[in-house]
Amino acid sequence: MPDSPSLIVVVDDEPLIRDLLRRRLAKEGYEVEAFPDAESALPVIRARRPDLLLTDIRMPGLDGFDLLKRARAFDRDLPVVLLTAYASVDATVRAFRGEVDGFIEKPFSFDEVRRVARRLVDARRHERELRELVAERAVTVRELQQNRDRLTNSVLSARTDLEAANARLARRLNDFEILREIAEFTTPVSEPSALSTLICPLVRDKMSVETVAVLVRDDPTAPPRIEAAVGLPASLADGVRLDGAEALLAAERHDAEASARVRALFGGGELLATAIAAAHGPPALLVVARRPDQPGFRSEDRELLGLVAHDLALNLENSRLLRRTEDEYLEVLRSLVTATECRHAYLTGHSQRVGERAAALSLALGLPAREREVVHHGAIVHDLGKIGVRDATLDKPGALDGEEWQEIHRHPTIGEEIARPSRHLTLARPVIRHHHERWDGRGYPDGLAGDAIPLAAQIVSVCDAWDAMTCPRPYRATLDPAEALSRLRAAAGTQFDPFLVEAFCDSPATPAGREEEK
Repeated sequence: MPDSPSLIVVVDDEPLIRDLLRRRLAKEGYEVEAFPDAESALPVIRARRPDLLLTDIRMPGLDGFDLLKRARAFDRDLPVVLLTAYASVDATVRAFRGEVDGFIEKPFSFDEVRRVARRLVDARRHERELRELVAERAVTVRELQQNRDRLTNSVLSARTDLEAANARLARRLNDFEILREIAEFTTPVSEPSALSTLICPLVRDKMSVETVAVLVRDDPTAPPRIEAAVGLPASLADGVRLDGAEALLAAERHDAEASARVRALFGGGELLATAIAAAHGPPALLVVARRPDQPGFRSEDRELLGLVAHDLALNLENSRLLRRTEDEYLEVLRSLVTATECRHAYLTGHSQRVGERAAALSLALGLPAREREVVHHGAIVHDLGKIGVRDATLDKPGALDGEEWQEIHRHPTIGEEIARPSRHLTLARPVIRHHHERWDGRGYPDGLAGDAIPLAAQIVSVCDAWDAMTCPRPYRATLDPAEALSRLRAAAGTQFDPFLVEAFCDSPATPAGREEEK
């Protein structure tokens, strides 16, 4: 910890939790101010600008969200983590929209609190240091410009020294530009392999090298494999394992024999390798090589490659965390669907069955794997918005009145809005919104018709209707499969795409299709 310990403010109306966090965080070297309510914490937050705010959501007086809003009025960059025993959808959505930096569900493990505190406090400190560094750099640049003006008419040696300093500064600015471009290209990417694929051509262009490769040692009993590369022979394509490439680490230590073997793999020119030190994941290396007729690497090149590898490591770690977070959010949405179904006996298992039949129909249609995944995910959560429909409306045994129909018609848009923060469901959101559109344009919520309705939504619509007909509903008895197939065919061309209806009736998703397969 630094000489001046980082300040953490804890706000929780439960004395045991407040005292536990105060004592345990203090043992970690932090200065801790703990308060039972938001009102008593605000003056300290305003006066001392803490490095992290840990606050409960439900408290007497101002709740956690009110405290967040007022604290951010003093310090808009203040990291805030919510402590709650009620992991609500609202809290989840706020976390994904960036209003809070995360939430920790009670009862919590202090190891989790320690990790979150360390990450956010370190990020806060690094941000401050970066601002100071930028300010120092700005002063340095101004001083160099002033010195250049004063020494323009000075002796030749002084002018030569100044030109050298400007050249060094230009190289450094070029290095910063490379890192900026890397950050710009890689920030939206969530797959580690895609990050590596993006980095390689960018590094080759900016460092003027012949070959760039990312090597991964994902199996300690086997040679490293090529994760991504540019400039290698066709025989060394992505995924190939390089016998003898274990010597790359030795090459970093300037082992002459190992360097010679590795250089031969990469064309025989000078080679530079540095570790990609990601916190998680297998050991990896970023390797660049030049042709024998190109100039050798300078110390600045080694430094730049180290910065690029460090940036790539951070992006790889961020991509893994993002993927894990997206998976967890998808599970939250699935849990919401399950919770809704559990409140209504006739809905139990409905989304799962629709998902299985939609996946089978997508496969029968020959859709690519990625599109089948979109259809399946969309089918699983297609009725997510029913969490916003009253139980009395969903369970009504008779016909719905006008107001109740309006309520039912809103559930696709409610579900789409709940799923909006999830990048996993970006392509599946049209399924949630449009699974009640009709082929003749008389559906809802947007009245789309024909091929204007997304194909994934049309597939789910057919499977949804089949499940609704062949399972009990409060407003009618279960139909036998033959009658359900007859009604589907009768609705072809009005409610459904005729081609999809026939494909469904002939697919393994229906009893008729399974019999035909036999």
